[in-house]
Amino acid sequence: MSAPWPIVSLGTVLRHRKEFVRIDDAGSYKRCRVQLHAKGIVIRDVVDGVALKTKEQQVCRSGEFLVAEIDAKMGGYGIVPAELDGAIVSSHYFLFEIDSAKLNRGFLGYFIRTPAFFEQVAAQGTTNYAAIRPAHVLAYRVPLPPLEEQRRIVDQIDQVAVQLAEVQRIRQQADQESEMLITSSHFHAARNRIVPLGEVLELHEESVPIVPDGEYPQIGLRGFGAGMFAKQAVRGSETTYKRFNRLYQDAVVLSQVKGWEGAIAVCTTEFVGVYASPEYRTFRCIPGFGVPKYLAAMFRTPWFMKNLATLTRGVGARRERTRPEHFLALQVPMPTAEAQEALVHLFQRIERLRQLRARAARDSEALLPSLLQRVFRPAHTTTDAAPAPARKHSATIYFRRAAIAAYIIDRLHARPTFGRVQLEKCLYLAEAYVGVDLEGEFKRAAAGPLDAEYLYKLESAAQKNGWFVKRTIAGDKTRHTYHPGAKSAQLLAAAEKYLGAGKAKMDFLLAWMEKFDTERAEIVATLFAAWSDLLRAGHPATDDTIITEVRENWHESKKRFEPTRLRIALGWMREHHLAPTQTDATIA
Repeated sequence: MSAPWPIVSLGTVLRHRKEFVRIDDAGSYKRCRVQLHAKGIVIRDVVDGVALKTKEQQVCRSGEFLVAEIDAKMGGYGIVPAELDGAIVSSHYFLFEIDSAKLNRGFLGYFIRTPAFFEQVAAQGTTNYAAIRPAHVLAYRVPLPPLEEQRRIVDQIDQVAVQLAEVQRIRQQADQESEMLITSSHFHAARNRIVPLGEVLELHEESVPIVPDGEYPQIGLRGFGAGMFAKQAVRGSETTYKRFNRLYQDAVVLSQVKGWEGAIAVCTTEFVGVYASPEYRTFRCIPGFGVPKYLAAMFRTPWFMKNLATLTRGVGARRERTRPEHFLALQVPMPTAEAQEALVHLFQRIERLRQLRARAARDSEALLPSLLQRVFRPAHTTTDAAPAPARKHSATIYFRRAAIAAYIIDRLHARPTFGRVQLEKCLYLAEAYVGVDLEGEFKRAAAGPLDAEYLYKLESAAQKNGWFVKRTIAGDKTRHTYHPGAKSAQLLAAAEKYLGAGKAKMDFLLAWMEKFDTERAEIVATLFAAWSDLLRAGHPATDDTIITEVRENWHESKKRFEPTRLRIALGWMREHHLAPTQTDATIA
């Protein structure tokens, strides 16, 4: 760009249109649904006028900017697409005409998907009342390059978006073909042998009595064969259940409540010893008849999930539970154990490829947000006003920090070892390794890199605003645990925008943090910081110099780490590309 872009308020390029029409009982009307996280506007349904109790409604026009009064802080806004021209919305939505002589609607459509816009919406007030008013919207700031440049930018981004959509289509097609291959292989191997699942599985539950002062890490099951996930630990005094089911290696875990939508999985090593409520029933393979790895692949197929859904009737909360006796009575084609074993290697290869595609999908999903951040980066913009005086932190830094903290907490809060030290290290690495600008001023503390003022202010603001919850556990040594707050969803949406292209690195980091205890998290963060400092100072960063920096120049407590242990950790970091560059943040 030849010159920085001016920044203007939306009020100079938008006009709030507040016009209502009377609903005709004999008419038929399309209704809009504004998706959260700035994902656009889609059709909600088509209803007869007689079914609408509120007879005064607004009519949308193609190309207008539509904002949801309540959900705006969750990214509930977008540009009305052509197919929803004439659709209706209630008075809880605001419609704005775009001055096309000044602002390209596509340009605005892309800008509203950036952190720069989302921060303005999210920062509008801090009370529990989350509603946005038209005056707020008109006060938001937007970059305004010349119209011809806006069109050029939109054309370039559109081309990238089309290519990414095609990549996604091909990937989805590959997933479908993989599922078809598993299903066809299963039927071919079964050779018309139909048996009840009770000939392959048997109910087997490790039922554990709950004690009031006990702590029980929990799991949940995602629907549609999407697997198992960790949930927040529950204290015995916090539940009305008398017993939990403890998971064991290769247990088949079935949700009685959500089994009809494919909430079934085989327990892997990482979840052994974790607990589930009695609503999750566990089964084991009968030796010589069922192979866990084979069944895990079978359970993920649409064919099996469709069969599972036939076991219950009803809708929503009235849907029947999937009972063990009905599950075991389900008649399915089933190969012999020998035939199952013969296919396990193929199914595992298919699953590894699916996981690689899923990882690539996450990476490609981050490309467009990253491109938008680059296009709308602050260096391209300027205001007509005199520059503001220098400030220590940007105006929205605490919300940005809270968003990243909430992202970390959402992923790690169920881990028994997750507390203040691990949160500190994750926040440091989010900035130093992932590259999120959190404006931290980390110092060399006993447990690794720490910005104490940053952390304490963050905890205080989070408690006040419901972003996340800190709990203090008294004992021989006081512990702090962190849990999602009432407004975590709002922050998670913001975190994805702040992370942009760094989301894949952040997810990679948290995947390892899920496996680390507190001490290993401290070691990795400290090694990373010492390594980074050496590079920034222009010193050689060999294993020996990094280890010396940690043991001799950091804090007395670091001498408890034997050089051999640190050397192994450095080797692991290099192997997994968790290494700093000369541009990474330094430690004071």
